[in-house]
Order: sequence, then structure tokens, then C-alpha cells
Amino acid sequence: MAKRRPEDVEVEETHRFVAPLLVGCRRILDVGCGNGLLARRLVADGFQVTGLDRSLKKTERARSVRFVEGDFLEFDEAPFDALVFSASLHHLSPLERALESAHRLLRPGGLLVASDFDLDAPDEATARWYYDLEGLLVAAGLYPEDRVCGSEEDDPLSRWHEDHVDDPPFHRGAAMKEAIARKFSLLGEQRGPYLYRYVVGGLVHTTPRRHTRTARGTAGAASFDRARIAAWALAAEQRGIAAGALKPVGLRLWAKK
Repeated sequence: MAKRRPEDVEVEETHRFVAPLLVGCRRILDVGCGNGLLARRLVADGFQVTGLDRSLKKTERARSVRFVEGDFLEFDEAPFDALVFSASLHHLSPLERALESAHRLLRPGGLLVASDFDLDAPDEATARWYYDLEGLLVAAGLYPEDRVCGSEEDDPLSRWHEDHVDDPPFHRGAAMKEAIARKFSLLGEQRGPYLYRYVVGGLVHTTPRRHTRTARGTAGAASFDRARIAAWALAAEQRGIAAGALKPVGLRLWAKK
């Protein structure tokens, strides 16, 4: 049995949200499929899945999934029963055109599911929690220092917004929700964890250490379980949200054509 990885923690959490919404669907388009793990899980659920991404270089291929490398805005195919955007809708620009493409690619009554984040959600305490966690992992040698934006002395919210400067700019949560509601019938909204995903991303790019041995031949503690760290980050964020100490940064929306 393959060892659990940090990216498995992320896809498991996303799958728990997405899968129940897709009951009754058959053909699924995974938009911005990334590493392909969500597409593979949905195939295991019995769906016919096409994974679409601009680059499939880091995609873990599987014969059971049809992977297509291309631009979503230009993609054209027979209508799907559901489109799933996992941390991808905030990238697609212009947003209105992306949703026009989504509308075109869905059959009547088809489902749009977006598991994303709200750039405006964190308050100072939430941003500080995230950067403190990131700093701790860097200090422990478990996280690449070059992935960290700013320093401990900087205002955490300023760091957060500097960390998310992109061209074109990321779509904010309110903009995504309003745009979906204009084009589709919005069925639901859910807030939840998301910051742990950044931890997962850093752990994925950290080279696992091997066990070392002391002079007496006993195993040292130089290795670490990256999946366990990712799961702890997710659970800690969920506890903070439940206690009201952290703002839920994750934004999940689902709508019908």
C-alpha cells in the first residue's frame, strides 16, 4: 500500500465536499485538475472524468482518466453533467468569460462546483496564525524558506495581500459568488479551511529526510511524516474556525444551470 502523502490530505478534504454533490451525475470535467488526484478519486467513485489543465507536467496520469492539456476558455466539447473547479476559478480571467464557458459546457440542469478561497476572509489573527505556523515549519527544516513572504516583523495582513499579488489579479470571494449567481442558480455556499493547503504545497516541495544512525547504531529522528503534518495543520485550522479564533478562508459554492 502506497504511503500517504501531504497532497492526499488535501484531495481527501476536497473530495469529502465535492463527491456528495455529484450524486446523479455521470460526465465530470475537472477544471484545473493539477496533480490529477481528485480526478482519479472521482473515477473511483464511478464517474467518467476529464481532467483539464494548461499544463499536465505535474499530473499523475491514470488510464481511467482522460487528461487534456489546454485552456479552459477555449475548450469545447459535448456538455458535461458537472464542472468542478478546485482552487482554480480564482485564476480564470476574465471571470465573466470563464463562467460563460462553464455555462456552455454544462447540460441543462448541470452542476457547477467551486472549492476555492476568499482573499478578503482573513483578519489579522488568522493571517498571523498562518504565518506563525509557516515560520515554525521553516525553523524545523520542514518547509522551504523561499516560499515564505515577508518577515515576522511585518504586519500579517500586509504579508497576506503581498503574498497574493498576481497578474491578472486573483478574483475575490464576493466577485466569484456574484458572478456565479448572475449566470447560474446559486444553490449553496459553505465556508471552511483553506490555509492548510499552503502548508501542503510547501511540504510537497520539501525533500523528505532519511533516518540517520548515531554512533551507537540507534535510529535518529531526522525523518518526518509529511502527511501527518498536513493532517495536523488541517485539523488545527478546523479547530480554530470552530472556536471562532480563525476566520474560514475556504469558500465553496455550487450552482445549477
